[in-house]
Amino acid sequence: MERVKVLEISDEALLVLKRMQDRRVTSSGSSSSTEPASTDLPSPEAMLTTEQRLHYLRLALAAPEISDRLKMKRSQKRIETGKDRDSEGSRDSSETSAASSSANQRGLQCLVCSIGLVEGLGILALPAVTLSLISDLGLSLQNVMVLVLAQALGQALASPIWAALADANAANRKTLLALGMFSQGVLTCSFAAANAFVPLLLLGILKAIATASLRSVGLGLLAEVTSEQYRGRIFGCLSLSKHLGLAVGCVASPWLSWHSFFGFEGWRISVLSTGLLSIAVSLFVALAMREPPREAPLTDLEQGVRAELWRLASYCRFPSFLLTVFAGCFKYSAWTLMGYHILILDTFGLAQQEVAFRALGQVSAAFGALFGGFLADLMRCLPTHGRILVAQASVALTLPMCFFALKVSPSSGEFVYQASLISGMGFTSTWIAGVCLPILVELAPSGRKSGIMAWQVALEGVSSIVVASIIGVAAPKLVGLELPGAQTAMALAAQQMMVDADPQKSSEDTALLEDPQHRAEFATAVFVVVAVFWGLALCCYSLLHWSYPRDCYRAKQKSEAEKWTSQTSRTGHHHV
Repeated sequence: MERVKVLEISDEALLVLKRMQDRRVTSSGSSSSTEPASTDLPSPEAMLTTEQRLHYLRLALAAPEISDRLKMKRSQKRIETGKDRDSEGSRDSSETSAASSSANQRGLQCLVCSIGLVEGLGILALPAVTLSLISDLGLSLQNVMVLVLAQALGQALASPIWAALADANAANRKTLLALGMFSQGVLTCSFAAANAFVPLLLLGILKAIATASLRSVGLGLLAEVTSEQYRGRIFGCLSLSKHLGLAVGCVASPWLSWHSFFGFEGWRISVLSTGLLSIAVSLFVALAMREPPREAPLTDLEQGVRAELWRLASYCRFPSFLLTVFAGCFKYSAWTLMGYHILILDTFGLAQQEVAFRALGQVSAAFGALFGGFLADLMRCLPTHGRILVAQASVALTLPMCFFALKVSPSSGEFVYQASLISGMGFTSTWIAGVCLPILVELAPSGRKSGIMAWQVALEGVSSIVVASIIGVAAPKLVGLELPGAQTAMALAAQQMMVDADPQKSSEDTALLEDPQHRAEFATAVFVVVAVFWGLALCCYSLLHWSYPRDCYRAKQKSEAEKWTSQTSRTGHHHV
């Protein structure tokens, strides 16, 4: 019982006992002098009564291990104090590392968005100077259309190749981005020096192949370093930078192509400036970008063409992947047919404002992509349905504005009216940028995020080119009017070419549409076909409500199975 009481006494009493025990050992007096002088005792002991001192002295005589217990208590306090300091230091270091990681992530996002800006400028490097190529180099309009279609096809087919290189760790992704941008810049500068159709065609295809690296590798990087709750706004920022590049190209490239500088054609200066900017950004990426940690694939490490085709087949087993591809194709077809809107604008004397309309549409599309990304992230409160609702709202809001742009004509203020509708269509139609890509990322296996998005871009791009070509041939019959220049104007508008000075379009097409009745029939026919394509796109997005939850579950089950297989193979190899 006495020893139990020793364990329960306070630290101050323990100090008193220690000092009293030391006095007992060193004292030379008789054992009867058990009460020390009060002046020799420290302040805690001086406050004790005589009975308490005698009691603690009896405990001290019976417990010689008090000295050891006191040492243990003091050492325990020192250990606890050291742990507190270490925890505070580790907390500070973790906060510092988190802050630096966040800064690196923001820096990477800014770099990738600057790459998107250059990509947008590069897309219009050729289409924006179409008329100058025709007048200065003697190319036909069909030659220029072949150049544009060949570049679009080359970029679509090259996207999976760059993504496979990025996912397979064949090269540093920073190196791939810098190399792609530098190659694009050099080829673009060489394009400005070409004077014949064949060199232009070869350089254009090579430039498109280099340009494909920007989106394929950049999207995978952003997907890996961004958490799921912020992917909509990040992809929206990338789309914002791309559309801003398109807007600058819409205004700057045609203006430069109409002038000469120091004896050089303006279109060469425009193309050369785009190439030099690409080279400058590539050097900045090579010097300033930090390669983030790579998300290693768990299984499926086989490389080569056959392996990539097997991965494509696995992606196609997800209905959500196919639905996003089909929806993108239908959406592109609808915008292709909206190229006929140019002819309606010409009938109101707005032909000279075409460049302004296009630039305004691109700026609106840029901010619409950013807004749609934020909105899609906010709608994550409905985990597997929120983003899909944003895509449905995008189509549902865009279609009525297409109707008013084609069918309704105010008695005055036509420019303001059409500019408002074009801005509205551009703003709402790009909300999908924050929907489809985050959905695809959730379905991608570990370490293969670039691949699934690149294949979606490739399939959508190739199918859209095929559909645009079919529409270019069949559209005059679909709309019910034989317009000699309408097919050319529509196809060029779909490829974002600036043809507002095309005499054939201005004289032949618009002359047939001067009659209000013919114009109304023409607008009705165009809108019906546009509404069919937008309706098909809406059906595809609506079916995602059925497919996406199931595909997410399957993707998680597959990921868990791959983890188990990987761990089992490692364990078995270790035992062997």
